[in-house]
Amino acid sequence: GYEAVDFDAVVDLGEMKNISKVSLGCLQESNSWIFMPTQLEFSVSKDGNSFSKVATVINEVPQKTPELIVKDFYASFEEQSVRYVRVVAKTVGRCPAWHSGAGG
Repeated sequence: GYEAVDFDAVVDLGEMKNISKVSLGCLQESNSWIFMPTQLEFSVSKDGNSFSKVATVINEVPQKTPELIVKDFYASFEEQSVRYVRVVAKTVGRCPAWHSGAGG
């Protein structure tokens, strides 16, 4: 988990591979102050330095949902030969005003 910063990770596939879809699994349990990201940005690279964004996925899971939720966010795009995949998951920041930990 991440607190107060966006999740930003680069996956090295170990060699050039043709890919046309990516996904990231996320968890939300708002009673424990765990929220889904607001959006995810997927990028790809051949060299690990220069990335091209291939998709932005907006989260539509309501924050007020009281039960635990696990969701896979998928993105499909035109097939590319790449070695690196980067995902940035944008944080909600502080707990929303309606939450018992509002501002935390």
